[in-house]
Amino acid sequence: MTELQIRTLLMTFFLCFYSEPVETGLQEPHELFSLWRTQQGEWATLRSPRTCDHFSIGGNDHRVAQVLRHCKNRRHRLWILNSGPEHLKQLRAFARHQEICVAHDVLTRERSRLPTQVKICDDNDPPAISIRLPFSPLKNLYPKRAVWIKNSGILILGDATPQMQAEFKNKLGAPIKILVLAHHGMHPHKSLTALSAAASDLNRFGQSRVSQKNQDSLTRRKIPIIKTTDWGNLHFELK
Repeated sequence: MTELQIRTLLMTFFLCFYSEPVETGLQEPHELFSLWRTQQGEWATLRSPRTCDHFSIGGNDHRVAQVLRHCKNRRHRLWILNSGPEHLKQLRAFARHQEICVAHDVLTRERSRLPTQVKICDDNDPPAISIRLPFSPLKNLYPKRAVWIKNSGILILGDATPQMQAEFKNKLGAPIKILVLAHHGMHPHKSLTALSAAASDLNRFGQSRVSQKNQDSLTRRKIPIIKTTDWGNLHFELK
């Protein structure tokens, strides 16, 4: 059995017994990173003892009630990877039930996409770094970002092209533990290495967002891929 097969088997074993958080009365993990199955869209959450950070808040599945239970008694911050509808589709419904603020500065064209009650957070030390991607109003309808969750080793690629990834990869300052291939960012640069890769859902044509070519590329680098299309919501307990 190869090293990649062993790692994939161990991750599969983990997911079989931890595909959904269960109320057991035991102490909660200090941090829990969740990638929600959203059906053509994107929504990931980092839950810590006092806050829930949401990375996009989109998709066609109505996850608001489930995520609110998951984040009970916590304050909420939003990180915008792309202000297009697939990334923010559930924000208006979420904001009707729970106060949420944006964790970074926004551009004027992004501000118009947000409900009026969603403000900018006043935190001094957020858990993640927003990496603004090159943007041309003539070529791109919405500004785009990648996000580096610095203390947890999680890189959310967003719409970053391989060329963009090559530029910011050396600026992270720590190894990548989980590489999130969320939404359009399905082309990880050959220089990126990680313990595992997590991918969300299908595109609008009902096809996997991770092409066979990119799956083969990750396999050659011994990076196992875990997909919400196979497992549903993914939850990673972080130390």
